Amino acid sequence: MNMFEYIFEHCRLLPWPLQLSPTMNQLIRDALAVRAFALPTARQLIKSLAAHMLWRYLGEGELALSLAATDANLTVERARQFIHSHLDQPLTLEMIAHDAAVSPQHLIRRFQAELGTTPMAYVWEQRVKHGIELLEQTGLAVGTIAQRCGFQTSHHFSRRVRRFAGCSPLELRRRAWQQE
Repeated sequence: MNMFEYIFEHCRLLPWPLQLSPTMNQLIRDALAVRAFALPTARQLIKSLAAHMLWRYLGEGELALSLAATDANLTVERARQFIHSHLDQPLTLEMIAHDAAVSPQHLIRRFQAELGTTPMAYVWEQRVKHGIELLEQTGLAVGTIAQRCGFQTSHHFSRRVRRFAGCSPLELRRRAWQQE
């Protein structure tokens, strides 16, 4: 079986339409950004991004098929994708449940069964983890990071980081940068 037959065969089996993940959306933004610049290598770069997107789409589709074996897994995965792509925005349980096409109570039960936590606790945990990554990998101000991670104030962000990591955001950054 050649590559085109493989792709065609697998595309026929994928659920349709397949919701684009945050990674796929970023690849699309990257391709559009390359198109906007007159780089000498733009044509090859766009071809490369297109190939990457195709293989990623197939992989995510196959993952969705394996997750579809149990609708519960798919519900939690849909909710997680929605959460990760909207971390910087205000989120409510109702918004997440609506996107996952289930009731808020059902979503809470699925999260508890699959992840041992509630959807909103998961949101705050992911926001803190993302904030910690930004603290360790960038020189952005704490207030800017707090805003990018969906916190209303830097004080709230600092409290959550301290509870999660046992130290202040600046102390966490200092330690990470000293280790490097």
